[in-house]
Amino acid sequence: MGKPIKDAEGYEVLELFGIKLRVKNERLAYLLTMDAKEALTEDVNVLGKKISQALKSEMAPITDIPPVSEITSYDEYREVINTIGEKLEFDVGLGGLWKSPTGILIVMKAVHKDVGFDQAKKYVSELAIQQDKITNENAGLFVVASSLSCDIFKAAIRSLNLYNKMRVVSYENLYQILQIKESGYLKHREVVTLMVPLDNVDVGELLNVIKSAATLTVVKKPTTAPH
Repeated sequence: MGKPIKDAEGYEVLELFGIKLRVKNERLAYLLTMDAKEALTEDVNVLGKKISQALKSEMAPITDIPPVSEITSYDEYREVINTIGEKLEFDVGLGGLWKSPTGILIVMKAVHKDVGFDQAKKYVSELAIQQDKITNENAGLFVVASSLSCDIFKAAIRSLNLYNKMRVVSYENLYQILQIKESGYLKHREVVTLMVPLDNVDVGELLNVIKSAATLTVVKKPTTAPH
């Protein structure tokens, strides 16, 4: 794919099951689409087939990544998430900075406990300030412990009109992404697509679009992801 396609809603970087996904930042769009050989806009049927194969296979649990229910402290939670980042092929640095070989920098913030809307807004505002201080093109990512926290952080991000700067993912969804990648069905660039601030704020929403379209013929789903 060549130059990113721009319309009134932003730069199109991927079309997935009929849904066009966009980013607002031109540099970020360019980084996601600059390599034609590894373009993120691979044929939808191919990507769907890959995900379907992953879900139909008996994917082994990742033994050194515990379920969130077994993590008792914030420090352990953050350490495990950074381990996931390394397994996803990011260069994990201090302060939760995940650098992709594509040149994209993700500023990861781990949130171990459920918080209210006002506290979530405070976290979102603080992350936006940190992002603005970083000279590299970057995307913010909250990794939260539950689907409830996902909903709260989505609302907070949208209320502050920062959906073009950051996203949120649950620990369980991040684990699922790692499990599918480690089984050989996702490339790093496809992982990056899930992490950067596309139109959907919740990474899990996009993952569910892929899963629902790909599992129409799946009889049995794996049960190894943490609960």
